[in-house]
Amino acid sequence: MARRIKGVWENSMLTTKTKTQVYQACVLSNYCTVARAGFHTPGKERRLNIFHLRCLRRVLGVPRQDNVSNKVILERARAPNVFALLTQRRLHWLGHVTRSHDSRLPKGILYKELASGSRPNGRPTFRYKDVCKQYLKTDGIASVGLKTLPRRPSRQQGRRGS
Repeated sequence: MARRIKGVWENSMLTTKTKTQVYQACVLSNYCTVARAGFHTPGKERRLNIFHLRCLRRVLGVPRQDNVSNKVILERARAPNVFALLTQRRLHWLGHVTRSHDSRLPKGILYKELASGSRPNGRPTFRYKDVCKQYLKTDGIASVGLKTLPRRPSRQQGRRGS
């Protein structure tokens, strides 16, 4: 797959817009799916952002020696910032899990507390739930009602509730 995509980047017959669309469809979608699966430290997220910008520079044909800022690269490619993209995907997943039935495993894992055992000394590491609450707080959304969000109608009821 990498060889095929490399051929797309180096193809002078394709426009930058097409190359950017291929990048977003093939690389960025897989990359965000993998990144969304686990919790990442700020250092790992910075590395993801570096990879994202390196790929965009290659798509746009901007050499590393040129002093072009990352902001300009994102504007030229009309691509989102990785941090914003990861936040959006995490909150999307959080909404999906929050609206799901209480018996579902992801919801149980998200809202359950540690029943027994001990945590290591020092500052506790952020849990996925804590990070999502931080995102909601920065966006000005109340996180108190997360457990009480309305559920979607079940498939048996249909969309109109009949």
